[in-house]
Formats: sequence, C-alpha cells, structure tokens
Amino acid sequence: MVIEELDEKKKTLKVTWDKVNTYFGSIFSTLLPGMMAKLEPPEGCTFLDGIDISLLLFKPAPLCIRDE
Repeated sequence: MVIEELDEKKKTLKVTWDKVNTYFGSIFSTLLPGMMAKLEPPEGCTFLDGIDISLLLFKPAPLCIRDE
C-alpha cells in the first residue's frame, strides 16, 4: 500500500513539474519574444533529485538531520 501511495505522489510531482515547465517556457517567451526556455534537471539526475531541499526551503523544519 505504501509503495502505491509513493508511486502516485511521484506521478503527481511529475505532472506538476511538467506544468511548471510549460508555464516557465510561456512566461520566458513572453518576456523575450522569439526565445525559449525549459527546466531540465542536471545531467544524470531526475526531476526528483533535490526535491527534499526545495521542500525545506518552502516549509522549513525546526530541525533537519541529513545523512549524505
């Protein structure tokens, strides 16, 4: 059950990533006509890499212990 929930959340994050990427490209081309931009994860990474840091920036925890 937990794995299915995580898979569903991963799909939701991917849909959100794709929407943000589309909106980012649209806004960029509006500001700079004839130009385009898109979000891409660093080489060898996926859109999920670094999401824990992004979430901490969005909603800071009082204490965070990372083991990496």
